[in-house]
Formats: sequence, structure tokens, C-alpha cells
Amino acid sequence: MSEEVSEKPPKTGKWWLTVLGCLGLVVGGWLLMKWIDSTEPTAERSQAAKKTAMLVQVITAEAGDYQPRIEALGEVQAAREVSLGARVSGEIIARSQAFTEGGIVPEGEVLVRIDPVDYEKILAQRRSEYLQAQAEIDIEAGRQNVAQLDLELLEDTLEVKDKALVLREPQLKSAQAALELAGVAVEQARLDLQRTEVRAPFAAQVMSREVDVGAQLSAGTRIGRLVGLEEYWVVATVPQSALRWMRFKTGEEAMLAEVRDAAAWGEDVLRMGKVERLLGELDDETRLARVVIVVEDPLGRNSEEAVPSLILGSLLDVVILGETIQDVVRLPREYLRKNDTVWVNADGKLNIREVTVTFSDKSFAYLSEGLEAGEQVVTTSLASVTEGAALRTEGVSEGGGDE
Repeated sequence: MSEEVSEKPPKTGKWWLTVLGCLGLVVGGWLLMKWIDSTEPTAERSQAAKKTAMLVQVITAEAGDYQPRIEALGEVQAAREVSLGARVSGEIIARSQAFTEGGIVPEGEVLVRIDPVDYEKILAQRRSEYLQAQAEIDIEAGRQNVAQLDLELLEDTLEVKDKALVLREPQLKSAQAALELAGVAVEQARLDLQRTEVRAPFAAQVMSREVDVGAQLSAGTRIGRLVGLEEYWVVATVPQSALRWMRFKTGEEAMLAEVRDAAAWGEDVLRMGKVERLLGELDDETRLARVVIVVEDPLGRNSEEAVPSLILGSLLDVVILGETIQDVVRLPREYLRKNDTVWVNADGKLNIREVTVTFSDKSFAYLSEGLEAGEQVVTTSLASVTEGAALRTEGVSEGGGDE
């Protein structure tokens, strides 16, 4: 028996319905997106650009009379210095303990003593010679008395010049000259004996000592170097333009100067000096003027308070308190701009003002023209500087009201 298999034809009549449904979904989605786009609000760009005023800081200019501070660098030098040398020859038999490097010796202190024996003998000899010359004067005076009696007997027969010979006037003059010469020799011997003691000519500090006990000296041999203790000089170099604000007088009328060594003394420690004089030539290297400042008691030996000592050869910072500059505007130097100009806030506008600088020290510029008291000086550094640019200061809005 044969098995019969029957085949059913595929259902092809409904496929177009599926395609139609897919197309409908695509079209519907596209229409939905168009509708959303059509209902979204649009942003409009403003064509006007708003300019913003620059925010700055200002200070108020002040006018008055000011004393400038002329800053300089100075070198400490000895005001009084001497190089001692032996004036007689001989062996040193004694030396003062204070006569050593760095020692302090009072005026008249015997620094070294040279063996005086030979000079004492010479002085005794010269005194003997003087006494002998004095005796010759006395003898010659007696001879003149005898000659006077002889002259009375021969007066009518002698000429005038013969009378002088009879009275032994030339012999008397010779004896008087010998006496004077003997007196000079005694004085010289006395001086030589005194010079066997080498004394300090003034109160001083010993800078160097070249000899010691036992050394054999000859006249002119260097013994040591001393510097006076009453005062030191600080020779400072200043620009020639600063000289017009300085005066050079001594005593109470002298200008004052501050002397500092921050590294050695500390920031707040200073010594005071007086501006005494201007040296007659410029410094060879810097071409600056040189000013002498006198500092009294440089080692502070007579001060009731502890003060730092000045050291010869050291470099110090000097501030000279100059003559008062009258009726000027004082401005910090960092606010003086290029080509001597100042930025001024004039009613919210930038005004680039040319000024006349009378003098400038390290901290301030002193202006005689171009800036008035009460005006607002811009202290902020600006990247763009344009005359008339809009400005606003801190705490003030662009419209002029308070923020």
C-alpha cells in the first residue's frame, strides 16, 4: 500500500501587509521628529558688544614738604692714622702688653723702650761740654776786664779797630758761639734719650706690630701702625644729581646720615654719622661723587649703650637725610611709569599724565609738576594702556553705584 503525501502551497497573499506596516512606522517617526523641531524655541544672538571697564586700584596723591633719603654705599676708613718708626737706633728692651694687633693704647703710652744706656752717656758728655763752654765765657770775661785796663793806658794811640782787638771782642764772640753750640748738643742728646721710648701719639688701636723685645733697630725702622679712636670716616659714593639736596657743614649744623650693616648688626641696628665734606674728585670706577661721613667713637668705647663697632675696610649701607624738598607730590617709585608718566583715574577714565621729577630716591619720586594733591593714581599694572580707557575701582560698579 502506497503512502500518499500531500503538499500545501505557501501563503503568499499577506506579505505586502508586513511591508506596508514597516513603511508606516518609518514615516510616522519622521513626521514626529519634524513636529518636535517645529515647536522648539530658537535662540537669537545679540549683535551689540558690551565694553567692560578695567578694574584697578588707586592711591590718593599727597603734597607737602619732604626730606629725601639719599641711599649710598660707603667704605669705612681711618680718619687719623700713623705709621710709627724708630728715630734712634738700639735694642728693644721692653714692650707694652697693649702694643699688639687689635690692642687699644691710650695717648702717651710707651709702646717700646730702646736701651737708653748709650744715650744717657752721650747726654752726660754733652752737658760736660756745655759746662766747659760756659767756663770759657767766664774766663774770657775776666780777660776782657784786664784788657780794659790796658786800653785806658793806650787809648790815645790806638785806632777804633785795634781797640776791639785789645778788648778781646772776637774771642768773646767765639766763646759765646761755642756755648750756644754746646747747648744745642745737650738738647739733641736729651731728645735722643727721650726717643728711646716710643709713645702713642694719640689714643689709638694697633693695626700692626712689626717688632718685639730683643729686636735691633736702626733709625727709620718701622715699628707698627696705629689708627685714632676718636672718629672714623665712611666715604660714600652718591650721584651728582643728589648733591643739590645736601649741605656740607660741621658741628651741630651738619646733615645726619644713618649707617647700617644688616648682615653683621641686624636689620634694626644703626649708627649715626655727620656729613662733613665733599671730596674733590669722582670715583674712578663708578664716576660718582664721594662724600665723607664722620662717625664719632667708632668702637663704641664711650657709649652708655651697647653699639656695634665699625671695622676698617668694611662696606656699609648709608642713608643721608637730605635737605627738605618743599611743595612737591611724593609718589612711590614703582608707580612712576615709562618716560616719567603717571596713570591717573580721572572721572573713570584713564589719563596718561606727564610729570616733572624733581628728585628720586630709592623709594619715592618727588614731583613738582603734572600731578596735583588729591588726584587718584592708578597702581594696578595694565596689559593694555590707552588714553581714555574706562576704569572702575574696587567697591564701585560699572554704572557708578555700590555693588
